[in-house]
Amino acid sequence: MSWIKRRKPLSRNKYGNATKKGSDGRTYHSIAEKDLAEHYMLLERAGEVKILKRQARFHFVVNGVKIGEYWPDFQIENLKTGEIYYSEFKGFEQPVWAYKKKLYEALGDIRLEVWKQDRAKRLYLDEEIKPLNPSGAK
Repeated sequence: MSWIKRRKPLSRNKYGNATKKGSDGRTYHSIAEKDLAEHYMLLERAGEVKILKRQARFHFVVNGVKIGEYWPDFQIENLKTGEIYYSEFKGFEQPVWAYKKKLYEALGDIRLEVWKQDRAKRLYLDEEIKPLNPSGAK
C-alpha cells in the first residue's frame, strides 16, 4: 500500500472561489475587491484618503432591537473634506443584497459607495447610497 501526500487545498470563500492575496499580504474575497483595496492604498499614499477599517461592521437596529448586520468592505476618510464613508465592491449580486441595500438606505448613518467591474476588468463607481437617516444607529 502506498501513501500519497496530498496538497492542502486552497482556502475558499463563501462563494467557492479561492481567496486572493493583495500586495499588502491581506486576503480578499475576490480579485476585484483586492483591486479596489489597491486603488484605495494608492490614494492613501497620495494623501487623499485614509483607510479607517477593512470589513467594517454595521448593525441594523430598529427600536433597540438588532435585526441584522452588514459588513462593508472598507471605511474610508476623505482627507480633503473630512467625510467618512463606506465602500463596497459588488460582483455578482446575491438576492440578499437588495434587502441589505434597502435596510442600509433606511438605517445607515453615512454614504455608501458601490463599485463594480466592467468586462475589461476596470473598476467603476456604480452607485452611491445616501442614507435617509444620516444619524442612524450603528
